[in-house]
Amino acid sequence: MLKPHFTTNDRALIGKPPHYRFLGQDATTTSWLREGENGQVEHFTYEQLTEFRKSSQWRYDRDYYDLTQTKLASSMPALTLDHLSESARKKTIWYFIICMAVKAMYDAGEISLTDASITMAKAALQEKMNEIEAQRHNIGVDIKGFTDMRVRKLPCSKTIRTKFATLRRFGYNLLSLSPGWFRATKIGSKFNEETEAAVMQLVRAIASREMDNKAEIARQVIDRLMELNEERALEGIGALGVPSQRTIERRIAAMNQAELYAIFHGADAARKEFALSAGGRPRQFAMDEIMFDECEVDLFTYFTNLGIYDHLPKLVRENLPRGRRWICAAIDTRTRVILGIRVAEKPSAEEAVKLLRMVVRDKTDIAKAMGAESLWSFHGGLGMVACDTGSAFASDEFISAVTALGGTIFFPPVKIPELRAEIERVFGTINSKLLTRLYGRAFHKPSARGDYDSEGRAVLDDDELARILTIFFVDFYHHNQHTGLNFKTPANCWAEVQEKYFINAPPDRHTVRSAVGVEMQRKLSKRGIDVFGNYYTCPELQAFWHASAKRQMRIKVDPHDIGAISILIGDTWVSADALDCDLDGVHMSSWVKEFREIKAHNKAESELSSDLRDRALKNIDAICQKAALRAGIGPHDLTKEQVLRLQKDPFHGTTFKPRPEIGSLDETPDMMGTRFDTGTALEPTEPPQRPSMETDADPTETPQPITKPTWKLEDK
Repeated sequence: MLKPHFTTNDRALIGKPPHYRFLGQDATTTSWLREGENGQVEHFTYEQLTEFRKSSQWRYDRDYYDLTQTKLASSMPALTLDHLSESARKKTIWYFIICMAVKAMYDAGEISLTDASITMAKAALQEKMNEIEAQRHNIGVDIKGFTDMRVRKLPCSKTIRTKFATLRRFGYNLLSLSPGWFRATKIGSKFNEETEAAVMQLVRAIASREMDNKAEIARQVIDRLMELNEERALEGIGALGVPSQRTIERRIAAMNQAELYAIFHGADAARKEFALSAGGRPRQFAMDEIMFDECEVDLFTYFTNLGIYDHLPKLVRENLPRGRRWICAAIDTRTRVILGIRVAEKPSAEEAVKLLRMVVRDKTDIAKAMGAESLWSFHGGLGMVACDTGSAFASDEFISAVTALGGTIFFPPVKIPELRAEIERVFGTINSKLLTRLYGRAFHKPSARGDYDSEGRAVLDDDELARILTIFFVDFYHHNQHTGLNFKTPANCWAEVQEKYFINAPPDRHTVRSAVGVEMQRKLSKRGIDVFGNYYTCPELQAFWHASAKRQMRIKVDPHDIGAISILIGDTWVSADALDCDLDGVHMSSWVKEFREIKAHNKAESELSSDLRDRALKNIDAICQKAALRAGIGPHDLTKEQVLRLQKDPFHGTTFKPRPEIGSLDETPDMMGTRFDTGTALEPTEPPQRPSMETDADPTETPQPITKPTWKLEDK
């Protein structure tokens, strides 16, 4: 069971308003302050929180009460990038990539943060940005001499400097660069700039290898300020403010620690102390830093499913397409557990977003469907997301999804694999401990391959490769001693860190769906919004139906869970549940398969019985769910284009009848267009007569709602 880690800046909505502010937690319970005039402290166990998170009503706002985030949010036109228009979102990400390029040049000592220095380096910066843009906007394209290239001109040096300063000020929060942001007013008072500069100048002059006591340094700074004020009085200049000893000690503590260490211990000692090791900075918490990367697997496989291989003609079997797939993986750098893995035809932004979705969810159901014996429950809220500058991870879609899920994306310097040692080592482990057991192995150089026929000895297909990788990581890698963890296993290390520090709480279902879901436009009707043959509604959508004449709505759908959809109303994404039946956890591919079989038996009916839908869901749970989960990490998972195409066919023009009304009107749930308390609603029209079936009487036309149909799905 996951024990999420919260901070006192977090806010949650548990069921219905008001909200709760986190106060504290121990090994068994968490404490929350109920907002309002008569706020009460309530306690919830981790089992209760697990049940709350499964509900579509759970909301979790990370760092909601943080002062920096509050200042930023109060001056922002939107809270996440997905609220912005397409042009504003592209402009924000463009500024962010410029700032990260400036940071790389600044860290390398190539420029300083002045207008003159940036102006001199603009030519090199422009060349670097042209190269990055060529990769970002030509994903999967073999760039040749005649390929159309998009080139954007850099803004002026002052704009670059101010944007970079803003980004640094708010902890590299990408939202601070969005259009329409205005600088928040400063909170609290400070000494004037002249006093601050004099204090820091005196600190640097007094501190040395011998004088390394901060309290003594602060006392000497105060004495020097007194002497300086006497000299200024003789010259007729105003006196400087004299801070307290504690204030000066805080200024010393806030100095650059590497610089301070160099003053006290020497430059060489500072370089040794603050130099990053091959594994990067030390980490304490799980999910604090997650690394993403991709690698072409050194194995030849068939680009198809071999379930009918034995029934194919010999000529067809010999000409089946074969080649090497790509592996996309994510690892927690603290515990070295694998948070997600996908087999892809080639790197793409869509595959990267699908991998990101695996990171924030429990994957035990996938592991069981693939045949693994152990749990794959490692997940949580995003911290820092580190990835290379490949086109998939530098895409607008991936950056927007990471930001919407609460993460901070970071691109380590290129051509230094030591800074990504954890994820690079994973691919080395696959080559050394897994691929040596498989047929069709490729090699890193011809001399190592010898006369081995890699393509001729290929026997695995895409699904089998995905199953092998899942079982390898879930059952072998996670329970094998790791030298980077002092010979602990990744699974035991995760359990130890979770018990000691807890884990960042994962985002709720609505946040995940609005961040990584497939976006489409749908028309609003009285019953709600029709998606995949089901109607979805919520109180906010009902109120919008009465208040606005707009009918074309922007929605997002999660193909892995069609139990609810996200709808953009104004500048807020809201969650809408499916009417009449529980679709929570149902995979879209399973629903499509069963829906086609239902429709084949009801060709003359545009509206299908809700009883058929209920039986379809039971059929899905019994037959299709494992197959859908297995396909979820392979290259044959539903793409965005396939989801949009499926909405048009087979679901176009076909919906389900609402359930028959039982009891009085007071017991009937309110739906849009059904009943208005204001007395202004129009009388509902009679539904069109349904075509007759082969049976003598249609069960759905009888006045008894409990009558069962005369045929079953098994009669197909």
